[in-house]
Amino acid sequence: MVYTEKLQEGSSAQPFIVGSILSEQSGEVQPQGWALRSTKKATRFNAEQKGYLDEKFKIGEQSGHKADPAHSLVTKDMRHARQEDGNCRFTVDEFLTPQQIKSYFSRAAAKLRQRGREDEDPDDCDFQAIEEQEAYSSTCVHVIDECQLIHPITYDTFNLCVQHVNSLGSASLCCA
Repeated sequence: MVYTEKLQEGSSAQPFIVGSILSEQSGEVQPQGWALRSTKKATRFNAEQKGYLDEKFKIGEQSGHKADPAHSLVTKDMRHARQEDGNCRFTVDEFLTPQQIKSYFSRAAAKLRQRGREDEDPDDCDFQAIEEQEAYSSTCVHVIDECQLIHPITYDTFNLCVQHVNSLGSASLCCA
């Protein structure tokens, strides 16, 4: 019944959204491209950021458990990092993204590999003996790593073993 009445009245006007009319009337027109990502100017890491990332990388090299920027654990740690006096180590502007940290770690690992290649300069041609020795050494290191405790014991960038030794003044109580 309502349908026939509307057909007879001739009211075939389409409904409209009130919100869009209000935004057009208020003059809030966004410029073209407002939703596109803006490009950031490349900035260099400051000394504090480099020092923190170098400490995290070094801890990963020593312990064998490398920090994983892909899961942004380093990013979260960086946001909560404190100095020894308890103040925040970084400001909001100094926080790094997981991609920045990943790139930094990649460059640090490449430098480490490059430095390792430069150190290798065998004088004699006994490459077979060198390969056998490397295989033996890597096997020994692997077995030792699997059988012993992982050190250093760290919290953030602080080596707790060193902190403990420094507080006691004796190296005999630390687990090296």
